[in-house]
Amino acid sequence: MFIRLSFFLAVAAYAQSTAGQITGLVTDATGAAVPGAALEVQNVDTGISHTGQTNEQGAYRFPFLAPGVYRVRVEKQGFRAVNRSNVRLQVDQVAQLDFALEVGSASEAITVEAAAPLLEQSTSALGQVIDNSKISNIPLNGRSSFRLVQLTPGVLNAPSANGQFGDIPVNTMDESIISINGGRNKTNEIMIDGVPSTTGFVNVMTTIPSVDATEEFKVQSSNLSAEWGRFGGGVINVSTKSGTNEFHGTLFEFLRNSVLDSNEFFNKGAGRAIPPFRMNQYGFALGGPVVKNRTFFFADVQGTKWRKGDIFIASLPTALQRAGDFSQTLTAANQRILVYDPQTTRDNPAVPGRLVRDAFPGNVVPAARIDPVVRRMMTFFPQPNATGVPLTQANNFVSNAPRKIDQINYSARGDHNVSSSHRVFGRFSVLRSTIFQPDSFGNAATSGPGANGNLNLYNYSASLDNTVTLTPTAILTVRYGFARFYWGRPTRSFGFNQTELGLPQSLVGQFQSHRERGRFRFHVRQLGFVHGAGHPQSAGLPKQGSSQPYP
Repeated sequence: MFIRLSFFLAVAAYAQSTAGQITGLVTDATGAAVPGAALEVQNVDTGISHTGQTNEQGAYRFPFLAPGVYRVRVEKQGFRAVNRSNVRLQVDQVAQLDFALEVGSASEAITVEAAAPLLEQSTSALGQVIDNSKISNIPLNGRSSFRLVQLTPGVLNAPSANGQFGDIPVNTMDESIISINGGRNKTNEIMIDGVPSTTGFVNVMTTIPSVDATEEFKVQSSNLSAEWGRFGGGVINVSTKSGTNEFHGTLFEFLRNSVLDSNEFFNKGAGRAIPPFRMNQYGFALGGPVVKNRTFFFADVQGTKWRKGDIFIASLPTALQRAGDFSQTLTAANQRILVYDPQTTRDNPAVPGRLVRDAFPGNVVPAARIDPVVRRMMTFFPQPNATGVPLTQANNFVSNAPRKIDQINYSARGDHNVSSSHRVFGRFSVLRSTIFQPDSFGNAATSGPGANGNLNLYNYSASLDNTVTLTPTAILTVRYGFARFYWGRPTRSFGFNQTELGLPQSLVGQFQSHRERGRFRFHVRQLGFVHGAGHPQSAGLPKQGSSQPYP
């Protein structure tokens, strides 16, 4: 944990932020500098204005401007005023906007409605902005705006970056598997509203702003300035939406359903119907003014319900095998697989030092020889429900037990302008996901992915920004960030008491965790605090075998 205060001077670069700045020169018709020219920069959506003057060299600079559309006005006694509208400022952009004033009355004005895109002449950094138009209009299965980083040259996503299920961003560790310009996966810095959203646990991101909450983001891939650090590939800089002077809202529902799907090859071959699949994503977003031109809010909620019948194939004991009869247990070459009686083990007289034993008569284990614990264990395995492979009877069980995901993603942001020289904003985001693995056997013996039980992922992040203009040439900004990543996974057999199988307590006691007798769970907690505009600091170590309850 550390505190960092960032000062901005007219000649210095500013600290890590999603904010942009407009800078430039004001000259007369001959190209001479015009000192003392008055400038006003106004955000069209919020009505918030920033004022300033050019210095002796005719230069000006407006830092810490939120991404958006601006209107710029320049005035100077003896010159015509100039109004320039539709100035689009993107995330972390340093835009050069020069003005050439014409001699005339101040009451006269020249209005420029459209112009060429703003140039970034003060930086050599390479990157690409994914604006709100792309985020809102490009179809996104699962509605994860971070999938759009693939539109940036030099960015490579591993297949696992699409998550365990390829539909929705459940595990943010998967979403973090991004390589930028050949850098290693999970070595990128991810900033949301000017503060890191990653924790020290394999540099995993915590929260992912929804499509409706993301204003735009910039993937910076090369030649980054010294203000950036702690990355091995690039920086993904995200700006979330804020409220404006008008109320805007959305209400949505996205649906996928198995009635629109075709059957899977092996599932169809087993004579089973299409596994059921339901995916619903629903929610709303709302933003607007609390006090016009001064205080704004924005909030959004997105819920996801994902249900899909899994295809799990296993080889389970047949009714004869459960009774100890292995007379029909054959190889693919139609040869019997012999079961030997361990009580007949003896020295092999033909080969000294080797042992030999006899098969059970008829390849049938007598009922009295079957251990009661084994009999009890057999009750946890369901009966075969498919014919299986000819002769071997392998793959004689098929389950379409569903895999389920419940997810809630919500955030809230407030912006307040204390005065024309002092503004603050804060944001809090939550991403909570629970994966219910398929319970193919319906009990603690479930194997395959279902043995993992449920996976709980509870992630949080927050940011608070306080910016004060101290003098016309000095600005102070204090920024605070919080990020928390929680991963808990109780296995399917968590809490199962092996004495139910008939095993003695003296033996079961040796199986159990010494930390918590009879109970064992796994979870990882990572907590990060960031003060100022610097790098993240993480506190807390991964804990294994913890008995702490889930939040």
